[in-house]
Amino acid sequence: MAESSVSLAQEEFSCSICLNLLKDPVTIPCGHSYCMSCIRGYWDQDEQKGVYSCPQCRQTFTPRPVLGKNTMLAEVVEKLKKTKLQAAPLAQCYAEPGDVECDVCTGRKYKAIKSCLVCLESYCQPHFERHEEFRSGKLHKVTDAVGELKEMICPQHDKLLEIFCRTDQCCICYMCMVDEHKNHNTVSAAAEKTEKQKLLEETQKKFQKRIQEREKELEELRETVDTYKRSAQTAVEDSERIFTELIRSIERSRSEVTRLIRDQEKTEVSRAEEQLKRLEQEIEDLRRRDIELEQLSHTDNHIHFLQSFQSLSVPPGSTDKITVSSRFSFDVVGKSVSDLREKLEHFCREEIKKISPPASSVRHNQSIPTPEYESRKEFLKSRGSLIMLECLLTIFLGFISVLLFCAFCGRRRKDGEPPLIKGWIPFLGKALEFRKNSQQFLTQLQQEHGDVFTVLIAGRYITFIMNPLQYPSVIKHGKQLDFHTFSDSAASRTFGYKPVRSSLFPGMSDRIQRSYTLLQGPALDPLTFSMMGNLQQVMRRRFLPSEESGSDGDWQEAELYEFCKCVMFQTTFNTLYGHKSNLRLDQLRVDFEKFDAIFPLLMARVPIALLGKTKEIREKLTRFFYPQRMAEWRAPCEFIQTRMALFQEYDTLQDRDKAAHHFAMLWASVGNTIPAAFWCLYHLISCPEALEAVRAEIVNVVGEKNMQLVFEEDITITRQQLEQMVYLESSINESLRLSSVSMNIRVVQEDFCLRLDAQHSVNLRKDDIVALYPQTTHLDPEIYDQPQRFQFDRFVEDGKEKTDFYKCGQKVRYYRMPFGSGATQCPGRFFAVNELKQFVCVALLMCEMQLLGNQQEAMLDNSRAGLGIMPPANQITFRYRTRKPGDNMKREE
Repeated sequence: MAESSVSLAQEEFSCSICLNLLKDPVTIPCGHSYCMSCIRGYWDQDEQKGVYSCPQCRQTFTPRPVLGKNTMLAEVVEKLKKTKLQAAPLAQCYAEPGDVECDVCTGRKYKAIKSCLVCLESYCQPHFERHEEFRSGKLHKVTDAVGELKEMICPQHDKLLEIFCRTDQCCICYMCMVDEHKNHNTVSAAAEKTEKQKLLEETQKKFQKRIQEREKELEELRETVDTYKRSAQTAVEDSERIFTELIRSIERSRSEVTRLIRDQEKTEVSRAEEQLKRLEQEIEDLRRRDIELEQLSHTDNHIHFLQSFQSLSVPPGSTDKITVSSRFSFDVVGKSVSDLREKLEHFCREEIKKISPPASSVRHNQSIPTPEYESRKEFLKSRGSLIMLECLLTIFLGFISVLLFCAFCGRRRKDGEPPLIKGWIPFLGKALEFRKNSQQFLTQLQQEHGDVFTVLIAGRYITFIMNPLQYPSVIKHGKQLDFHTFSDSAASRTFGYKPVRSSLFPGMSDRIQRSYTLLQGPALDPLTFSMMGNLQQVMRRRFLPSEESGSDGDWQEAELYEFCKCVMFQTTFNTLYGHKSNLRLDQLRVDFEKFDAIFPLLMARVPIALLGKTKEIREKLTRFFYPQRMAEWRAPCEFIQTRMALFQEYDTLQDRDKAAHHFAMLWASVGNTIPAAFWCLYHLISCPEALEAVRAEIVNVVGEKNMQLVFEEDITITRQQLEQMVYLESSINESLRLSSVSMNIRVVQEDFCLRLDAQHSVNLRKDDIVALYPQTTHLDPEIYDQPQRFQFDRFVEDGKEKTDFYKCGQKVRYYRMPFGSGATQCPGRFFAVNELKQFVCVALLMCEMQLLGNQQEAMLDNSRAGLGIMPPANQITFRYRTRKPGDNMKREE
């Protein structure tokens, strides 16, 4: 009951404007009471109209009533306050941005819930209740709270807008309809809304479609931005690494130059101090002599004067003039640095001009903070220009630092070391000459400096051992001369995975090496069977005419290297990794060839950020081998399955690293096999005698029955049958001898003396590279008669493989090294040779081939010198046609 009384008191003595207890209450002529400040504020809004109304009953007053404080009401309110009957705050919420505010509230306004279209005001809950209470039965049209009520009233007739004129496309009131809009096409606002609702739905669909298109563009742009960020991050990381190396190099140069200057200073200071002591002593003697002469000048003894003057007149010490130079001989250092600084500034200005936008573009960018690109290609081009500038600056700075280092602190030959050839270009050294013609370059150095010499090539000091009789001494030093650290670092850097010889992957390197046994011995049998079937399928599908074509037996022309790439790439991929429809191997091969073209630069430790789109291509190739995709491929070989299972055991190996390992294996499988297949086929086709002998051998081993089946179904040639083909193997080995320009590399693990033979030894430095260059052996006229000529039976003797070759009367142990030597031999060499044998067999069984006339002989592309089998430098065109059963391929009697 007390609570009800309190609530009633609060309602009776509350101001309907501020909803709080009355403060300085006043009563207006209609009898309603308000806070003096509230009613004044309310009437101040109507000052311009000159008509004042009651907020509750809407009664109007003219002129503005004089307000006087209601003393009795004020005393009642004070008594309520003394009894601590405070008005409880009403459960209202204040209007937030975007909400419709109550037009009656003063101060901070509450959120409106209703709007009166007659009163043209919006009300919160309490004020709406008072509105309903005092409208005295009048029919007011009330709607949910809406903003800008004046826009719903006709400005001309002060009536509610309820009609829509389709003729003038505007909202009108009923008075407008019978006046200005008479005879116009008018409908109710509700009817027009229904029509417009349909149009709105269509518009929404268009917007949704546009949203989807924009979202797709947004996603592409985000991918572009991500690509930019990744590229930028890579560029930053590469730059940081390069700058770190440069800083270390400069620090080493600084330390060495400082040491040289200090040594010179010590020598000059020591010499000057000796002269200083001599001068001080001489001055002391001269002063003493001067005193004696002064005393002598005052003597009266003529005899004593004459006898003493003779000895005192000779000056003590040397009369030679002592020359002291205050200049040191290191001014050239400051001048060199100053010159290089000027060159760098000029270089920066020129490069910035190349990528700076024109003036109009600059003005446009000033008005629009974010640059807009018309296409993703333009965006990537702009990004590439910035990255290229950064990379060029990095290279230039590196050149400057290395130039300073080489000028003052460059490497010098020590006692016991081989002759040192550095060249005049810092860092690069003799790289350009080596790349142009490595065999000729090394042979010339051998004639000048002997069988052992050290050459600076692309920042690495490489000691070449040119005498094959000394190769065993290098190969047996596995502890001091290691290959695996170099190969692991080069492979991880080139293909973008973490080094396997890391604490993150304990035991992985050894397990990977053991898995290569699945490419040797009996494990080759299933691979041989699979390879044979895949070869025949690819040959039939790609190059042999079908019955429907009607061209059976007609000659067809093709480019020989492209022919070999098409056949060997798909065949090797299907044999190792399996099959799956829609794999898009042609596109994979295109991307692979782009990456392979840049491969020599990656091996030369050129940062991938400097090589254009190479990183994007590498990432695309890597994504092809993600584990989720490979799981869908059918019948991968046991070797690949073992690697997949091995990688799966290491949680620290991410999916991208697994994929990168598989991509590296693909390169290892076809990177050298494809050019090797070209040279094998090219030499056989160009030599009729070799072609006839090899064909006859193939027919003799395969048999006439299988010769007939090859045109109808897949035939099988086993590994054992392939091993019987000695002329075929000799032809392949001879082709590899002529086309292999590999370099067997060992990294020196510690400073030590390498004993080459009984008479020769050399001192080697840690981190240098020792290289065997087999091409000089392959083309040595003392080992091979007419070494530049293809001789298909060179490695056949008495129907068996010939293994005895001599130099200087001694048997050469490593006479043929296309796959490396010792522990560094290619673990997949048996599989590779098997592939080449099968390729030649199937090609010669199915096709008759001829080279077109008037062609230049195939030449080696020396740009990949040191990396394996060289591709051809020029195109070779040939023609081929399908053989028919009964063609002249007789078995040897």
